[in-house]
Formats: sequence, C-alpha cells, structure tokens
Amino acid sequence: MLRIARGQIGRAIVGVTLAIIAGVVLLGAILLITDGLPAALLAWSGAATAAILLVPMLLRRRFEAGEPLTLALLAVLVGVTLKAPYVYLSSNDPVVRGILLDLKPPDLLAGMTLILTGMAALSAGYLLRLPRWRLRGGLLASRTELRPLRFAVTSLLVMCAAGVAMYLFVSEFGLVLAGAGLDELSGKRFLDLEGSQFRAALGYHRWAISLAAILFCVAYGWSLRQAGARRLLCLAVATLAGAVAVGFAVFSSSRGSFAMLVMAALLITYYMRRGVSLAGATAVAAVTVVVLVGITVLRPARSDADWDRVDVAGEFAAITVGGRHFLDLGKTTHVVRAVPERIPLQYGRTLVTWAIAPVPRFLWPAKPAVGVGPLLGQQVYGTGLRGGVPPGFVAELYLNFHVAGVVLGMFALGIALRFLYESCRTELLAGNPNVVALYAMVAQTASIHLLTTDFSKFVVELLTQALPLLLIVALIAARSRDARTAP
Repeated sequence: MLRIARGQIGRAIVGVTLAIIAGVVLLGAILLITDGLPAALLAWSGAATAAILLVPMLLRRRFEAGEPLTLALLAVLVGVTLKAPYVYLSSNDPVVRGILLDLKPPDLLAGMTLILTGMAALSAGYLLRLPRWRLRGGLLASRTELRPLRFAVTSLLVMCAAGVAMYLFVSEFGLVLAGAGLDELSGKRFLDLEGSQFRAALGYHRWAISLAAILFCVAYGWSLRQAGARRLLCLAVATLAGAVAVGFAVFSSSRGSFAMLVMAALLITYYMRRGVSLAGATAVAAVTVVVLVGITVLRPARSDADWDRVDVAGEFAAITVGGRHFLDLGKTTHVVRAVPERIPLQYGRTLVTWAIAPVPRFLWPAKPAVGVGPLLGQQVYGTGLRGGVPPGFVAELYLNFHVAGVVLGMFALGIALRFLYESCRTELLAGNPNVVALYAMVAQTASIHLLTTDFSKFVVELLTQALPLLLIVALIAARSRDARTAP
C-alpha cells in the first residue's frame, strides 16, 4: 500500500496549490478576452491571494503540511481563488445569484482587495517566530500512560451524556426517528421561543452531543499508539463516538461539523502515523464528498430531489466553491458595500458577544445574538434576525474597525497560528496522542472555522472543545514514569 510521508505531503500541497494558481491565471487570460479586464483582474487577484499564503511555506525549511497555515490556505483556495472564475464560468445560475445578490461580478473586486490585504497581514504575522509555550511537563504532554479501566468508564459516561442529549434534542422537535421520512432526517434545527426575536439553538444539548466528537479524537489518537486489547478498546470507542457525531451532523444538517471531523481524523493519522495512505485518503475523500452532497439533498428544501439525477460533482462544487463557507468572497464584498451606509461600524461590539453565550435563551428570551450573523442576515441577505449569515473574520474586522482592523487583526491571527503550532510542534512530531487530538480540533477552529464564521462563535467553539478534552485526558491517562521522575 502506497504511503505518503509527511515531508512529501507538504511538497505535494505546495505543488497542487501552484498548479491551481497557474490554472486560475490561465482562466484569467481567457476571461480577459471573453469578459473584459475586470473579470481577468478578479481571477488574477484570487490567484495572488493564494500565492501570498505560499510565501511562508516556501521561505521556511521545516514547513509541515499539518500547520494551521495549510488550513487557512484551503479556506482561501475554495472561498476566494476558485470562486472568482466560478461566478463567470458556472452554469448554476441560482448559486451564482446567491453569491452576487444585487451585485455584478466586477463588484467583487472590492471584497477581493480587502481579502488580499488581510492575507498579506496574516502571512507577515505567521513569519514572526515568538517564544513558544513549552508543553513538556504539562497535563497533555506528561499523561502518556493509558489506564484502560478509566478510559472505558470515562468513555461510557461521555457516550451516555451524548446519547441522552441526542434523545432530548430529537424529542424537542417531536420526531420519532424510526418513522421519519427522508425529508425529516436532515435539516437546520432551531426552536421558536415566545418573547424572543431569535430562535433557540439548544446550545447545551448540542454541546453535550459534541462530546462524542471530542471523545472520537482522543480515542482514535490513542488507538494508533496502542496494541492488542487496548487498541481494540480504543477503536471500539472511536467507532461508536464517531458514529454518534456523524449521525448528529446529518440530523442537524451540519456539513461543517462532518467535514471538520473528517479533517481531524486526517490530521491525527498524519501525526500519529507520520504520513497517510494514498488509497485510504482517496477513499475518505470520496466518502466525504458523497456524505456532504447527501446532507444537502436530504434537506427539506430539496426533499423532492430525484436521487438518480443528482449531479454529485456539480452539487459538491455548489456547496464548496459556490457556498458561503470558508473565507467567502461574496460575503466579504457585501459587508464592504454595506459599511457604514447600511450597517454602522461596530467598534468591537461583535467581538465580545461570546461572553453572554452561557446564558440559555429560555432563561433570557431577549438575549442578544451571539455573533454577527443575524445582523448580516437582516441587513444584507434579507433572511431576518432568525436567519443568520456569519460574515467571516476578515469581514467582521472590517465591520468593527474598517481597514485598520483587518490589517492589525489578521496580523495578530498570523502570530497566534504560528504560536499555536510552534508550541505543539515537538509533541506533535513525537506522536503524543493527547496533544495531537487537541491540535486536530483547535487548529481547525482557529483557522478555517474563524475565517468562515466570526470571533464570538470561534471563542465559544474553542472553549467547548478544549476544556472537555483536557478533562477527558486527565481522567483516562496517567503521568508517565519519565514525567514523574523529571526534575
């Protein structure tokens, strides 16, 4: 079976990115002839945005494919670089209209310029190497001896909590899964509350269910380090926890949660196995595409879809390049055009709403929205306050502090991402399952998730991932002899 070593994966990512950039540049030349200079500039600017993120990769000798910058590059390639020619060349008119709304394709240059500025600042920050936080001797780095009985009991308790939360969540919508139709199996799940202008997301139910995904990362990481009965125990727990996490992602129509779980598994394999199997990665990619398209087609709005006629490739392009995920060029442009005429500068207000997230909405029906999504949904997309559209971090920084906020905020993000990786690097390369599991989740949250949503949602996600994982590690593993005898 062909395996790709870690160093080869890094070089392959750079090579594939350069090929995509070259292809987009060529498409820009074609668009120059068919649609004029603005179309070509849009495509070439998208290529330049990806090229800027390649600079730190090319300048550093020890660049690793698993670094957060690679995840940020993925968000740019899908949401910006490929989207520029997509709006001109796609035959999927409804998707293109969803991107543009009342804009013309050349108008996207405003958002492209802002994103280009932000990525330049992020790359500059990532090139700075500050003193790292040494993990050696800490909880994650030192607890490297698995205790099977503790692991089994802790896993049972976590799965019980997730199972009960799943049952209560489903019951809130009056569904009986055994008798549900296809159009009821997947959909955005929110409750209307009397006296509240926002819908309740049942955040504590979702958090308890998300413990299954956290347990999956921990168990899967440990399974790649163990042998014999311990390995079988870890694999059994990882399989069960993964099944619950995937099942809830389908039920709640959360394509992002499913994709992030798959990405976490790939990152864990990458560091624990010092590479990945080409056949295995290809199979995982194929299954991921099918599941993401399936979640989309199962939504109530698509319940009349003919499964035999579903264009998997077209649907996948529509929900990735044509969607509002990743660092989206369309959303960024709409925010640039809306500020300050339709939406006044927020001066940091949207960056601190995470502080009220722990208060349940049924206790505080008038609680403001956590994040800026409902504001953008009402003012730009016409979805009202009950249908939020997160702007992405670049657009949120612009919404709060204009261009200066984008430059300083993205520069700080670049520093933070480099600090995260350098702090974890030694333990990652050593295959410490605790650090690998935490990194696999946090690196995604701090890069793709933050660039896609907004800062307050990022803080909530970060805390609800990291704190339970630290507790689980403290319960299932003991300090190694080396750590106990270290001075």
